[in-house]
Amino acid sequence: MDQHTSFGSGPDSQEGEFWAQFSEEWQEILAAYALGALEPEEMIALDDYLHNHPELQAVVDRLDETAAALAYGAPVALPTPDAKRALLDRVDRELQGTLAYPQRNRSQQIPAPHDDHERHTATAPLRPQRPNPESTTTAPQSTAISPYLPAKPLQPTARLRGSSGRSRWGRQRRSNAGFFDFATGWKIATMATAAALLFFIIATAQLAGQLNRLNQQEITSSAALATATAALDRAQAELATAHQENRELQETAQQLAERLQTDQQQLTSLVTVNQVVALGGTEFAPQAEGTLFVGEDSLVLVLRGLQPLPTGQTYQLWLIPADNAPVSAGLVHVSDGESPNVTTDVTLTTETFATVGLSVEPAGGSAQPTGNIVMLGNRT
Repeated sequence: MDQHTSFGSGPDSQEGEFWAQFSEEWQEILAAYALGALEPEEMIALDDYLHNHPELQAVVDRLDETAAALAYGAPVALPTPDAKRALLDRVDRELQGTLAYPQRNRSQQIPAPHDDHERHTATAPLRPQRPNPESTTTAPQSTAISPYLPAKPLQPTARLRGSSGRSRWGRQRRSNAGFFDFATGWKIATMATAAALLFFIIATAQLAGQLNRLNQQEITSSAALATATAALDRAQAELATAHQENRELQETAQQLAERLQTDQQQLTSLVTVNQVVALGGTEFAPQAEGTLFVGEDSLVLVLRGLQPLPTGQTYQLWLIPADNAPVSAGLVHVSDGESPNVTTDVTLTTETFATVGLSVEPAGGSAQPTGNIVMLGNRT
C-alpha cells in the first residue's frame, strides 16, 4: 500500500516514525479502534486514553481516513439473498429507531470515575499488563496501557481534543456506517441498471441480427422471384411466338393444300385438253394476256398481267356462241402479284362457243356482261 492507505505509515515522515515506535499489539488496538471493532467498554477506555494523549490524534485521524477509503476498494459483487434480507431487516430496524450504534462518549455509557484510580480500573480490561521496569516512572493515569508505549516520552503532535472530539468521532463512525449502507444500495441499483441495460443491448442486437437476416432473405427471395418472373415472361413470349408460327404454318399448309388441289385439277384437265385458245388484253387492260385450255368437259384459264380490282368488283369469264347470248363460265379472283390459274366446269358443249371474253362485274357476278371487256380470244 502507499502512504495514504497503509496503517503502517502516517501523513508525513514524523508520523511514520512515531507509528513505528508502537508495539505490534498496540498497533492492532489502534487499527481496531479506527474500524470500530472494539467492545464498547474498550472503545470508551481507549477514547479516554486518547483524550490524555493528543499526540496520537494524527495517527488516529489517518487510520480513520484509511478505514473510510476501504469501502472503495471492495470488488463489485451482487449480494446473496441472505445478505439482501439482512440488509432490509437492518434498514427496517433503523427506520423504527431500534438499531443502536456503539457510543464512545463515556458520559452516556458508564458513570465517570471520581479519581485516577477508578479510571485506570476501567481501562484495565483493555489489555493485560506486562512487566516493564520503566513503568514505575510512568504517570499513574496510564498504568493500564503503559506496557504498549515506547520507553521514551512521547511529544504531542496534535492539539488537545475535548469531549466534543470524542462525540465527533462517534458521529463520524455512525455516518460512515450510513454511507456504507448507501454505497452498497447504490452499487446494487447501479448493477441492476447495468444488467438491465446489458440485457436490452443483447436483445436489441439479437433482434437487429434477425431483422438483418429477414431482410437478406427478402432480398434473395425478391431476386429469385424477379428471375422466375423474367423466365416466365420469356417462356410466354416464346409460346406466343410459337403459336403465331404454328398458325402461319397452318395457313401456309392450307394454302399449299389448296394450291395442290388446284394443280391436280389443272393437271387432270390438261390431260384431256383438245384445244387451246389465246386471250389478249383490250384497251382496258393492254398488258394482260392469257390462255384457255379446252378439254372434253372442263376449261383451264391461265392469266398474266391482270390488275386486282377494288372491293365490290370481280372478273367474270364468258363463253360466247356465234349466234347466241354469252354464257358465264365462272368468277375469276386476282390478287396482287399473282397470275391466277382458274379451273372451271361448263355446262354447255365445247363445240358451241366461238369467242372467250373476260369482263369486270359487280361482286357476285352478273347474268350477262355489264362492265368493260378487258380480255378477248377467238376459238379457231
